[in-house]
Amino acid sequence: MGNVTQFIVTFPLIFDDIISIMNAAHYKIVCGLK
Repeated sequence: MGNVTQFIVTFPLIFDDIISIMNAAHYKIVCGLK
């Protein structure tokens, strides 16, 4: 059960990092096209 709780706590942080990376990549692509 402890692992599940840890996963639920850490997953949003990992997801937030993924979104940040995707936003950064998207920003670079958009700037590169202009």
